[in-house]
Amino acid sequence: MTGPSILFVKFDLIDDDPDNPRGEIELVDVAALKETVGQDGIQDPIQLIPKADGRYTLHEGHRRKRAAIEAGHVGAPALIRQFKSDLDRVVSQGIIHTHAVNWDPMAWSRYLYRLFSEFNLSRWQIARRLALHPNWVRDTLSFVHLKPVEQRELARGEMTRKEALLRLKNRRDQQAGRTTTNPAPFVPRQREPIGEPHLNGVHRLAEQVAARCASGGLAHAAHPMIGGVGCGLCWEQVIAADAIATVTRTHLVQVA
Repeated sequence: MTGPSILFVKFDLIDDDPDNPRGEIELVDVAALKETVGQDGIQDPIQLIPKADGRYTLHEGHRRKRAAIEAGHVGAPALIRQFKSDLDRVVSQGIIHTHAVNWDPMAWSRYLYRLFSEFNLSRWQIARRLALHPNWVRDTLSFVHLKPVEQRELARGEMTRKEALLRLKNRRDQQAGRTTTNPAPFVPRQREPIGEPHLNGVHRLAEQVAARCASGGLAHAAHPMIGGVGCGLCWEQVIAADAIATVTRTHLVQVA
């Protein structure tokens, strides 16, 4: 048995994952990443799943691929992944992004709902597979019941998780004839950078992120800091590298 292989794969052989929970990648989402990738190329391998026809499906790295193409690159180093089942593949997407910054709350909600509806996992099973708190899974799943305009506001950061949950609670109270907690109309907030509260100075990878961001100079200093540690790009690159190392260690243990 061989370990996880890293190859240089041309982009014209790679098909985007149609089930990518984040949805279509917009140019504005990769503007800062394009600058870095344009200078140095993709440093952290994307993850691909081989197909029978010799092509590949992109498993992880949609933003990096889009940024590299915009920067004029023709391919990227890629980690080739194999999965025993569709469920293992979909769960892997969530594990990769559990500590990432590039999934908004609605992307998470749609992803969790897919595990719930398509694979018939309970919220407790989802929480266990992804090492997430069951209450967080329950709350995030409920966002699929927001109105479309509310889902867009939540995805753009114009509505907080707390406000979204309050609106859903008020709706349930009204249906049950109970007094609502906050009957006042919702006023959208100004858009703010979206970050996860666990990406801070106590995160196990914080030291690596801080060192990587500090070495990036002014280009990184100009980006918003996540958790007071480093920019979103550095968080993403360090977490991706750690995920690859984890895959390699797991494989070596299995072989041993």
